[in-house]
Amino acid sequence: MQRNFLVEDQIQPLGSFDGTSPSAAVRPILREVKLAIVPAPRNIHLSIVSHCHGWMIRELLEDLSHVKSVDRFFITLTENVPETTHYHLDKLPFPVRIIKNSTPKGFSSNHNAAFRSIPLEDQRYFIVLNPDVRLQGEPFLNLVKLLDSDPTLGVVGPAVINPKGTLEDSARPVPSVWSLFREFRG
Repeated sequence: MQRNFLVEDQIQPLGSFDGTSPSAAVRPILREVKLAIVPAPRNIHLSIVSHCHGWMIRELLEDLSHVKSVDRFFITLTENVPETTHYHLDKLPFPVRIIKNSTPKGFSSNHNAAFRSIPLEDQRYFIVLNPDVRLQGEPFLNLVKLLDSDPTLGVVGPAVINPKGTLEDSARPVPSVWSLFREFRG
């Protein structure tokens, strides 16, 4: 599929070309080009933080190794407390970077460190993933399609299904004092 686009090639000041006119108007030079529409690479950077969740993370990494809808995963695994788990990283089809904290850090600090650990051009999407998650099928496909379809979206989240097969209470509006009171009272 091809689409026509007007592309701004260069900008030239009107009037003086030596740059001496500080109030020179700017005129874009436009040309029409045909560009092939190619899907953007689906590079996903996953951030997983462990608090001695080694066995859960091994299962999660195994689930991730079966996902085919992602061009490339970058995984940052943060061990927030010392662990002795071996993850068999050499058998995985994607790179895993391990950060070992000398002292425990908070939720945002851990994920922000993971976000900064990979160059922005290598991470089209950044996903915070809890270690106790199990993946079925192609869990990222619809999330990526949704983000790609609407440039005004900055954050999306999946439906979370618990082991009983029912929807978890994983998304809700910012709490008010009244809503917290109602939740506390049951």
